[in-house]
Amino acid sequence: MTLVTMFVGLIPIMWATGTGSDVWKRIAAPMVGGIFTSFVLELVVYPAIYEIWKWHFEMKRARAETQPASLVALPSPEEAAAGERTYKALHEKVMGGPHAEQVNPELVNFLGRSSVRAGR
Repeated sequence: MTLVTMFVGLIPIMWATGTGSDVWKRIAAPMVGGIFTSFVLELVVYPAIYEIWKWHFEMKRARAETQPASLVALPSPEEAAAGERTYKALHEKVMGGPHAEQVNPELVNFLGRSSVRAGR
């Protein structure tokens, strides 16, 4: 709205041909260019720069919150066997097999957390 108001006031000055118009044209032309440039920067460039900046710091924060895979401990043999049983039970539950009701939710939650940490 401000852009349109400024253009309505400055464009007639740029088209004028009367006395003193040569001076006013030299004043109005850079003002029109500056106002248009400001308009484009505010609606196109600044939002893009902000999104890039925001994405950069979100990625930096996410990278700092995750642990490297080398620091994650391997599961014990008992946990590995329990995970295998849980996987088989979940598979059978999805497929409708005989052991479908033997799924332990605590093991499922444990396996979900450990696989996310380890990057699997």
